[in-house]
Parts: sequence; structure tokens; C-alpha cells
Amino acid sequence: MATQTHFIIKGTAMSEDDLFSRVKELRAYARHSDRITSHQAADSVSHIRESQKIILELLKHYGPMFDEQIFVRIPFTNKMSPSGARTRRAELVALGQVVDTGRYERTKSNRKTVVWKAV
Repeated sequence: MATQTHFIIKGTAMSEDDLFSRVKELRAYARHSDRITSHQAADSVSHIRESQKIILELLKHYGPMFDEQIFVRIPFTNKMSPSGARTRRAELVALGQVVDTGRYERTKSNRKTVVWKAV
């Protein structure tokens, strides 16, 4: 019997499946009194696809990671290839939602790679 990982989000325990089902509910908001840049940031997040939201939520939940680490944490039910995950992460970089930390780590094949983080 496989054990299921549980997360505590705002004081509520949830399974990994529950966590990723919430991705569909994610939406960014800015208060009426916020600066225009906050509204622009909220609008940019609202326009990202579900596959991009999965990558973004992984980086927010686990913290900075490199592409190989991101891919192994994607739930099997989302059926994303390593190449697809890299592409989604690159799109998030282009959208300004993910940035290079300036750090490098080694992959399983001992290659140097960039560590990414959510903004």
C-alpha cells in the first residue's frame, strides 16, 4: 500500500491529489487600493495555463528547484514530459513568474543546472 504525502496548507491537511486539484481554483487578485503594478501582476497570473500553474505551485510549495527536481514532483495524473515541464517553466520565466536564483546544482548525470524560484 502506497503512502500518500500530506501537506498542511493554511492549517488544513490535504493529500497531494487535493493540493493539485486546487490548482484549477487558483486566481490572483489585487485590492482596489493596490498600485497598478499589483493589478498587472494579478492579470498576468490569471492568464497562465493549468500546466504552468502546476509548475508554479510546485516552486511555491517546495521552494527553489532545478528542472529535474520539478519534473519528479509533478503528479503522475498530469502526464507531463520532462521536456514539457521545462517548456512550461521557461514560459513562466518569460511571464516573469519564475526567476533564476543565480545558484547552480548538479543533476543526476552530474551536469550543472540553474535553480529556479517562484516570484
